[in-house]
Amino acid sequence: MIYQEHLIDVLSPDRSPRDLVVVLEKLLEAGAFSDFLYSLAENDVALRDMATKSYRHPNGYDKLVLISPNEFPVPYELRLHHWLEEGSGSESDIHNHGWDFASHIVFGSLNCEEFERAESGTSYRKIEYLRQNQGSFSFSEGASCDLDMTKSFILKSGETYFQPRGVLHRVSSSTKVGTCTMVLQGATESTVADNYIRPSGAAPQPKSLQKMSMQEYRLKLLELVEKIGRVGDSKLIS
Repeated sequence: MIYQEHLIDVLSPDRSPRDLVVVLEKLLEAGAFSDFLYSLAENDVALRDMATKSYRHPNGYDKLVLISPNEFPVPYELRLHHWLEEGSGSESDIHNHGWDFASHIVFGSLNCEEFERAESGTSYRKIEYLRQNQGSFSFSEGASCDLDMTKSFILKSGETYFQPRGVLHRVSSSTKVGTCTMVLQGATESTVADNYIRPSGAAPQPKSLQKMSMQEYRLKLLELVEKIGRVGDSKLIS
């Protein structure tokens, strides 16, 4: 497929973390993104593989993997995050990641907040979570600390941003029609990440995430093809 050939051209292991934004925008500029999603939905072999890596995330969105690192000689993962309605993710915990990523708002908008440790602020319990395998995590409780919100902003359709690994953040959809982002994840530098919950919150338990069946993944992908088609591939970059 033309889109996958373009992926091979732009995905380079020599790029710096912030080049993830450049790579993501090049993928969007390639056009035919809806065609790429539709062709994936019609390819049973690829569909089955991507469905095993996709799931309903506890932070309120569907995670739909499109390209995984084992398909290319570079450590990138390309995926869609789909918040189904306004406020989805608003109750999510503050967290960070063990990788850099770039994210593009395909449609909708996101409320974004960033946090830092503080000597005096809002008290949180720290939960360290360890990624064991695709969609499975274990948890351990760390020391409590205070956090202060340092940034609060809204990202709108057509905007792209870069998030370095380790930055504490929280996002939620801010539109009634929901929000979809295209995410390009860089190399995993750590399988341990931090999650912060309020003192009264229940500590998470080891669990497996809600995985998707092949048919469920196909239906969700086709739903997004329809929604993205209303935006138009030519308008994915503002």
